[in-house]
Amino acid sequence: MIIPFTSKEHEKTFFKMRSDLPDEYKNNIEHLSLIYLLSGNEELRQKALPYYKPDEGVFLFTDMFEEQDFSSGIRVLAKLAVVLYNRGMEVTVNELFKLDRKNLWLALEATKLRLRG
Repeated sequence: MIIPFTSKEHEKTFFKMRSDLPDEYKNNIEHLSLIYLLSGNEELRQKALPYYKPDEGVFLFTDMFEEQDFSSGIRVLAKLAVVLYNRGMEVTVNELFKLDRKNLWLALEATKLRLRG
């Protein structure tokens, strides 16, 4: 599977995060699409990663939204992270229009990756 990345740093971070996943999730499309999105945006990664617990098989997104302050664009990416992981929220096309070009591309590529599963 060929995965397009926004930068070499994105690629490096993605593969580092993937190597840290439990073996049962290393090829799980839900986890891979989530870490793809997280690895592509540093602010999102810093705010969301403490709530993503792959060793326990959970993403504590309710706690994340209660405890973290997100700008409107990063909030859209955070909601998309939940959609990619377990469809526990919804993201509208109108919300995607709040994203800048780079983050929109990242969101669309993460979505395409999730749909491969």
